[in-house]
Amino acid sequence: MIERIARRASLGGWAATAAAGAAAVGVSGLLGRATGVEVLHEPLPNGGDIKVASCAAVVLVAVAVLVRVRLVRTLALGGAAALAVACVADYLGAPGLEVGPSGRMSMATAVSVLLLVVAEAATRRWLRQLAAIGAGSVGGLLVIGYTYGAHSLTRFSHSSMSVPSAVAVVLLALAVLARTKNGWVPWVWSGGDAGAAMLRRALPPVVLGLPALTFLHMQGERLFWEDERVTEAAFVTLLVVVTSTLLIRIATSLRELDEQRDQARRDLVALNSKLVGEIRGSYASLRSAKQRIGSLEDSQRAVLTVHDDVLQSLFASGLMLRTALDGSAPDASVQRTLDCMDDAVRAIRVVVENLNDHLGVPRQRGH
Repeated sequence: MIERIARRASLGGWAATAAAGAAAVGVSGLLGRATGVEVLHEPLPNGGDIKVASCAAVVLVAVAVLVRVRLVRTLALGGAAALAVACVADYLGAPGLEVGPSGRMSMATAVSVLLLVVAEAATRRWLRQLAAIGAGSVGGLLVIGYTYGAHSLTRFSHSSMSVPSAVAVVLLALAVLARTKNGWVPWVWSGGDAGAAMLRRALPPVVLGLPALTFLHMQGERLFWEDERVTEAAFVTLLVVVTSTLLIRIATSLRELDEQRDQARRDLVALNSKLVGEIRGSYASLRSAKQRIGSLEDSQRAVLTVHDDVLQSLFASGLMLRTALDGSAPDASVQRTLDCMDDAVRAIRVVVENLNDHLGVPRQRGH
């Protein structure tokens, strides 16, 4: 269930929604006090009456969670802490301080607000999460107590937290936990490891299913069965069924993760084989290129040998022959020899230049 919800909305959006819901509870209570509409500040029978200080503190903590401006957050948290401390001091009988029964929050609400202030202001992740869990546990205990009919937790008393206050505290605690970077809730919400996947499957039935089973057990005991042994047997049977179903879901999830891991391993092996084949092909291409480079180097050395030895020898021989004639006109046979030597020099030069162009060697100036 959490996996489907996580795919549709971000955790930050749900955190903002929870904080906005808590703020709505506080604002509704303040409006009810201001207008005299009792249902706004006392919406449930025997659910307690949310006090003015509780409404204001809840709204201030919600503002601190929703607003990212440091000055606004500091002022909001400071105001909420001041309200909670003032109410605690009033309960303890501080001289000169009288908040009044209709204005002061309960002791449990004041402690929860202080824990939420500590959680939202803390820089250490463990302190932030523990403080939020402590506040949420207090509010959750009261909500469950009201659901089970334990009205001693919610009866009209200055020291008892009202249900609206408890709901607001739980929502704010969830918002703080959801906004904790690298915290437990973000890990469970979007973690890709087996532990996070298992908790996403296990937590909804545990958090919602077990309290629901207990509620059904109590209602069945009150309405249908007079024999407690029948209700206990039914409760144990339902608990076994729910627990077995939960274990099967967890085992199925872990099996799917194992199958995904095996498939990933097979894909990795196939990719590794493909890379090895490509590397071998690249190595063969490099070796062939190296052989071609070696052949080109041999050809270049041959060209240099022709240029330095044969061409220079022919050119030098022609010069020496012309020098030996000492300016006299050569006979026909000598002239033909000189012409053949000149033709040979030109032909060799053309061949050398063509080879140099093929090999990428710059042309040299002729003699």
